[in-house]
Amino acid sequence: MTAATIAAVVAGLARKQLLTFRYAIGWMSLALVGALSSLFLQLVEPIANLLKLSPVAIVSSIGLLLLITICIQLSISISGLQAQMRSLAESQAIDSGNAPIKTRNSVLAVVPAFNEENSVGVVADQLLRIGLDVLVIDDGSTDETALVARSSGASVISMPFNTGVGGAIRAGFRYAIESGYDIVVQCDADGQHPVSHVKALLSSLEQFDCDMVIGSRFASQQTPLMSVSKARRIAMWTLATSASRATQTHISDVTSGFRAVRGQLLLALSEQLPSYYLGDTYEAVIAAGRAGYSVKEIPSPIVERLHGKSSATTMQAFRLTIRAFATSILRIHVRLPRKTLN
Repeated sequence: MTAATIAAVVAGLARKQLLTFRYAIGWMSLALVGALSSLFLQLVEPIANLLKLSPVAIVSSIGLLLLITICIQLSISISGLQAQMRSLAESQAIDSGNAPIKTRNSVLAVVPAFNEENSVGVVADQLLRIGLDVLVIDDGSTDETALVARSSGASVISMPFNTGVGGAIRAGFRYAIESGYDIVVQCDADGQHPVSHVKALLSSLEQFDCDMVIGSRFASQQTPLMSVSKARRIAMWTLATSASRATQTHISDVTSGFRAVRGQLLLALSEQLPSYYLGDTYEAVIAAGRAGYSVKEIPSPIVERLHGKSSATTMQAFRLTIRAFATSILRIHVRLPRKTLN
């Protein structure tokens, strides 16, 4: 009766185009296994006796294998749809946004912002004052972030929904590549990253002849006692240690969002920068290091947010830290094209 019910429901969903043919067949097959389980028991009994297993266990394993296969297929499809949705959102935002007209400047400041109306204008103004082209990525904000950023003189592209900081930054990177910028400076919209240190990031790219420079909070003597909990500091140390191994250089602050990126690495990240929290920082560094790109770190102080508080709760930060670390250990991070010599 249960198998017949499942089959009827699946058939109805397929007729209404709510379930694709592939998944309909999968669920029908599972229902068929259930309906014919008594027959299967007889068919597999000789095999079960040979393997010294229960026929019920074998039939149950077949059904479970079918169920796992269907779930994996669903996961693949959902993951693909999410990636396509983010890519379409980025393309729509770039095509319809108030993006900057490129000047002779080769550097673009990319500022991801989500509900930062109280601080984004100050940050954008400071970046403009040091001579950078500034692009604020309004990541689906529900306040006046986009309006304030435009009023400050920055250019703005607005994502149609909140894609996460990595998705916003990737959109900025894509715009930079399409517009011919050579270097991107990544800076948060909350005012914690001192604009006065942007020039140090840019000069370090040339000094170290590297692909990415990270501004480290922990390497700076000006902020030796940051207000970070012991548990969070341990987690950050663990991530930094693995990032140091991947890049073959000392990294103390791999989660810093204050960095400069250029060249081949900028192009690679514009296509594959992970969108989840820590994916745009930690995973990007891991992937870059393992693909042969050069990453360096310089001291950079951090100041208190101008307004508001971090959008990530302690529990979210802990969960996503575990995810990021597992991604590195299992080597399931994004695979960037290897760096080639010019």
